[in-house]
Amino acid sequence: MLPADQIERLVQELCAQHGAACAARARAGISQIAARWRVEDGTPDEFAAFVRARFVGDDTKRACLLARLEDAVFHVYGHLSEIRRMLHRWQDVARTDDPGIDDLLAQFSPAPDLREELYRSKLAFVALLNFPAVPFAEIFRDGAAWPVEHWAAVRTANAVAYRLPRRLDDQARVAHQHAQEFYYNFHIPIDCITLANGDKPFAAGRKLLAHWLVREEIRAGYGASDGLPRQRVLTRVMGRHVDGSIPQAVMAGAATTWEPFSNACTAAAGVNAAAQVGPQRYAVWHELFALARAADPFYPEYPTHIQRACELHNQLPVAHVEQVLTELLTAPARATIMQFTQQRLQRPLEPFDIYYNNIAPREPIAELNAAVARRFPRFDALQEQLPAILGELGFDAATATFLAAHIQVDAARGSGHASPAALPEYRSFLRTNHANGMLNWPGFVTAMHELGHCIEQVVSLHHVPRRALRGVPNLGVTEALAFTFQEFARPLVGVPYPPQYEACMALNTYLNACEIAGASMVDLACWRWLYAHPAATPEQLRDATLAICDEVWQQHFVRWFGHDENHLLGAYQHMIGMMLYLPNYVIGHVLAHQIRTHLTTHDLAGEVLRMCAQGDLTPQVWLQRALGQDLSPAQLITDAARACQTLA
Repeated sequence: MLPADQIERLVQELCAQHGAACAARARAGISQIAARWRVEDGTPDEFAAFVRARFVGDDTKRACLLARLEDAVFHVYGHLSEIRRMLHRWQDVARTDDPGIDDLLAQFSPAPDLREELYRSKLAFVALLNFPAVPFAEIFRDGAAWPVEHWAAVRTANAVAYRLPRRLDDQARVAHQHAQEFYYNFHIPIDCITLANGDKPFAAGRKLLAHWLVREEIRAGYGASDGLPRQRVLTRVMGRHVDGSIPQAVMAGAATTWEPFSNACTAAAGVNAAAQVGPQRYAVWHELFALARAADPFYPEYPTHIQRACELHNQLPVAHVEQVLTELLTAPARATIMQFTQQRLQRPLEPFDIYYNNIAPREPIAELNAAVARRFPRFDALQEQLPAILGELGFDAATATFLAAHIQVDAARGSGHASPAALPEYRSFLRTNHANGMLNWPGFVTAMHELGHCIEQVVSLHHVPRRALRGVPNLGVTEALAFTFQEFARPLVGVPYPPQYEACMALNTYLNACEIAGASMVDLACWRWLYAHPAATPEQLRDATLAICDEVWQQHFVRWFGHDENHLLGAYQHMIGMMLYLPNYVIGHVLAHQIRTHLTTHDLAGEVLRMCAQGDLTPQVWLQRALGQDLSPAQLITDAARACQTLA
């Protein structure tokens, strides 16, 4: 950092050259680059010469500079993103072949030192000399009054504001690849499960991806004649996934029998049936925490990953995120809703009932699968019918054709997901689950969720007012749009909505939001524990996570669901591999209800196009312009309580 008197002398030189009106901007720009200038970047004289040569005082030329930098950042990051997406696709899509190189391709980066190169080339210094890098607190306070040009200037400067060394980018690729390999491959064989009476309740060859498909199998048990005992045993499986006590023989497919309650296991000859998985998942989490700590010094305004996750990446104050979680879980109306839920199930609630999220009577899954098969006799029929699907959702023919042409459907290797295009000539990837090459009901519901993501991605790439504003404010907004489209799965395959569906949806959304709010509280508390205990081992992290699960459960869940020995609030793989992603789902559920309520009196297609075209503002500015509202769970809580009366 240059001494203040040297900065002031340069400011006066620039004022003499460009006029006194540039003083504040010159002082801010010089201070920004001085804070990042290193010895290897040049001598003090070279610094001064750079400032004199690269400061742009003329407003017209400065607007031209912004457009040029904006375009350069868009294309540099866009092309690199597309290279990474292409190299990663073999890890993401269902396949049978692996020549032994896919993991290396997924880790490969064609520009591992890009951030440093932006500084070595002085491009980052030009941007920061002429445009403001603004911390989140100021954006949150003042952003509503900014014109779009100022938003573009701030986004462009902020894109190069943090100077991380190459070694951290290298470590990040490896750590995230390790995490993804772990949770994409943690398929628990359940065909070996043997109950105390000798019964084997699950078909031969059956595996469930933890946590996702274990949870969905628990949900599938509601209404089934043998559902309750299956739900209980799967809940114990989930608990052993959380604490790492699943026998290694089970995971290796070498177990002949496994009784999850006692954890008794028999295995093939020569296999150690007593060895357990242990704290593997917490070792993955621990590696990502070490990465976060290594990055902390390079983000002076956001010195912990907790702040970066909430404020830098999701543009919400940490306190605001926690307020939403707390309001959902402590709402007085929750008692009424839980009593109604218990009456609907006609039995006392059990811990796994946190996953109960379908108040409407459940149709037989075979009928739902058959409805999907009638419309989509082959998996690739979903791609073929995208224009028709979009037309049925209200998009005009030209828009439906445009959107469909920019979305590619693939069968997912793991859970469903959507991958956004970074340049207009590429397509968003819609990945969903399949069953033996066919699309079934769970896969189609997932596809509709991911379609919501893809529509947002296409619109917020092609129709935003400036390239620097590509995208939406945060993951909660895109999750809200995904949840909104997910609810249109039924009519698209000819399955009518059940009676009083809107009331059911309000209750379902509230129940979903509360369940993930509990997990999000655990996630945040675990990250705080990690920062308080940076030398902790994976075993200690596991033990702390179990204790935090107990604490949050006692505070917000035990009253209705009883004691939980399985630590279900710690089951989500997002916690160990996606670095504080879970709160986005809660925000998504809350926003989805706000958007869904808005759409009851507005056109779906037209409003989605309008909302997504705003671009990457802050959530509160985006919501005010989209809906005329602030982010709040109040409407969801009110509507869920009212739904209990409607459905009673």
